[in-house]
Amino acid sequence: MAASGKVSGAVSLFSLISAWSLIVFGGLSLLIAAFSWSWAGAFIGLALLIHGILENRFRGSFLPQGERSFGKRLAWNQVGLAASGLLYFSWQLASFDRTALDAMLARDPLHTLLEQSPPEVSDMFYRDFPKLLAGAYGIAGMLVLLGCLGMAFMYLKASRK
Repeated sequence: MAASGKVSGAVSLFSLISAWSLIVFGGLSLLIAAFSWSWAGAFIGLALLIHGILENRFRGSFLPQGERSFGKRLAWNQVGLAASGLLYFSWQLASFDRTALDAMLARDPLHTLLEQSPPEVSDMFYRDFPKLLAGAYGIAGMLVLLGCLGMAFMYLKASRK
């Protein structure tokens, strides 16, 4: 926060990007979930939308006046966003269906690609794909956690100045 009580330009920019990207991606996720009847997609879409709206609302009071309580609310919103993301990734891993995965791998272009691979490569891919998927969700979860906690600490630091 500057001497006038206003929050720095970097905090303002990151908050703006965070709020609107959450609103846009949350809305798109809800739209896609409506057409695919995906409960997990609807959950994460709604969560992103709510966290984005809260981010936008709280930043409106935090940025111009530098009001400390709104910096803390922004930080808690980021912690909630991290929890929502981790819950979504856990849900996806827990609901993993090998039959659905096999059906996906049996469709083109994946089927053709795996057919053209050496047999040991395609066998390894079929065998290890669930582990690769779990690893991808694990990496995504860690990135969400680190990003959200980083934003939360940035908000807390800005609210203390």
